[in-house]
Amino acid sequence: MESILGFLKITMPSLAAKDIQTLFKRALHYDLGNKLETFETEYDVIEDLTARFNMDGAILDLDTMQETLRKQNKELIEQLAICHTSIRKLETTVSGLVAVINGQEQRLRRLEGNFQPSSPSHL
Repeated sequence: MESILGFLKITMPSLAAKDIQTLFKRALHYDLGNKLETFETEYDVIEDLTARFNMDGAILDLDTMQETLRKQNKELIEQLAICHTSIRKLETTVSGLVAVINGQEQRLRRLEGNFQPSSPSHL
């Protein structure tokens, strides 16, 4: 800092206007260049952090989606088990009804056999 002040007090007054102009241009350019480099570095760091954050967010979204799918899968498996039980009950009911129908058909045949019209002999 002292060297800068010394330069400004001692050397600057002895410089020509054109040299002062060149000096200021270089100083401003250098300062802006340094700031630009700093901003670029900060931008890269922020971009990396943002990319990581977005990736973490995507992983969290995938984890949430996976958990939701597991729950839905479990519910569907439970519903499938209930459906299988219902199907077995219905098959048992159908088998019982078929047995009743077969029994009724046999009974009907016996009854028909007992009540067959005799040939009309008196006609």
